Amino acid sequence: MKKQRAILTSTVLSAILLTTSVPALAHPGRTDSDGGHTCRTNCEKWCLQPSKYHYHNADGSVRRVNEQPTEQESSTPEPAQTWDQAPSPPPAPAWQPANVKVKLDDQEPVTANGRTLVPMRRILESLGAQLSWDQPTQSVTATKDGVTILLTVGSKTAYKNGTPVTLDQAPLIVNGRTVVPARFVVEAFNGDVKWDDATRTVYIFSPGRKLGILKHADKHPDKVVTVPPTEPGNKMAYVHFIDVGQADSIYIQLPNHNDILIDGGNRADGQKVVDYLKAQGVDDLEAVIATHPHEDHIGGLPDVLQAYQVDSFYMPNAVTTTRTFEDLLIAVKENHAKTIVAKAGMKLEVPGAEEVILAPEIGDSDDLNNSSVVLKLNYGQTSFLFTGDAENLSEVQMLSNGYDVSADVLKVGHHGSQYSTSKGFLDNVKPKYAVISVGAGNEYGHPAESTLKLLQDAGVPVYRTDKDGTVVVTTDGASIFMSTQK
Repeated sequence: MKKQRAILTSTVLSAILLTTSVPALAHPGRTDSDGGHTCRTNCEKWCLQPSKYHYHNADGSVRRVNEQPTEQESSTPEPAQTWDQAPSPPPAPAWQPANVKVKLDDQEPVTANGRTLVPMRRILESLGAQLSWDQPTQSVTATKDGVTILLTVGSKTAYKNGTPVTLDQAPLIVNGRTVVPARFVVEAFNGDVKWDDATRTVYIFSPGRKLGILKHADKHPDKVVTVPPTEPGNKMAYVHFIDVGQADSIYIQLPNHNDILIDGGNRADGQKVVDYLKAQGVDDLEAVIATHPHEDHIGGLPDVLQAYQVDSFYMPNAVTTTRTFEDLLIAVKENHAKTIVAKAGMKLEVPGAEEVILAPEIGDSDDLNNSSVVLKLNYGQTSFLFTGDAENLSEVQMLSNGYDVSADVLKVGHHGSQYSTSKGFLDNVKPKYAVISVGAGNEYGHPAESTLKLLQDAGVPVYRTDKDGTVVVTTDGASIFMSTQK
């Protein structure tokens, strides 16, 4: 997913019902009593042979001559337009304009039927596609890297390399500008679309191109806030908070196949974690961190160590006598991974980012939670803080040692327990986002209401694996995007 991002806000202001009619199609032929159109020319646009009669229905779709018109198609046709008339917008369901006046061809993104539509020309050209507009048929053709797509205003039938594709929402004309379904046009050219519900923002990633961002700004609704494009060669990094229930497992995916895994969930989660890593194309792991020897953090790691070669294995100087911990030690030995005792101030030797261990100073087998390895990852101008099950004591020690704990994304300590994420610590982290790895209906009452209130009072959006499923954070080193499984 190493792709360009164009960020377009789509927060709802109000619902506006469009009642104007579909423009009549004006290429040679005759209009029949059904309001359709038959012809022998320009048929290739609709992937039909020129010798085959067909209708262009009032909604812009195509019907062969031997197909019966639907009840909607049989309604009284609108008067035909001449070529020199301005096109009328098609009928459409209620749609909502964005609440930020982002001038993308003088038209902001809109939503219709729960789908996001974006300005046609600006987006297609930003994806690197060459496009042509056919005024008579109200159709756009876009081509890039051997892929050609065709969309028609008002029609839910689009074409990719001649193959029909049914859209959830037809392209529209809004304020004289054409808007097209974001997901279809982006994915057709091997891009990706992600939606951030917290900020009502659609992110568009395009492979092999610079990253341009138009960003929402609540305090300046009449201005466009722009983030300069990244320099050529900038690459994306991804942090996956895997949904392993009442447990932790975090996969960090850095450029050039440099991979870090923090914890592996419970014993029963081991194969799930392995399957997840395989789905991401992981070939080996440069570093694995066992934050502390509790079963909900290390239980699944033996499966991971059996499935992947690990370069370096980090764990604190804290031990238990459980069978789970013994199984882990055996798996580390059989893997031949380099074993490193994690201590505050140590740096990981994984290329692609700066990874610094902030805790523990010393391990304590009688206080395993506060022996948790706390890792800060800096990627470009963005940062992440992974706290394991560290509690207030560890938080105080990190602050007393003068460590910079500030981070854009905070993995909330100890599944959101009341004994972690103190106000003083949170005030120093100042996260933009928080992620809690927690199981639904767990017996511990995690996350604690007091922790959630602290985060709420600080204005920090919270993502929870029990409600959101696996949470994936994407960054180019300048901006951050949150996406969820659910």
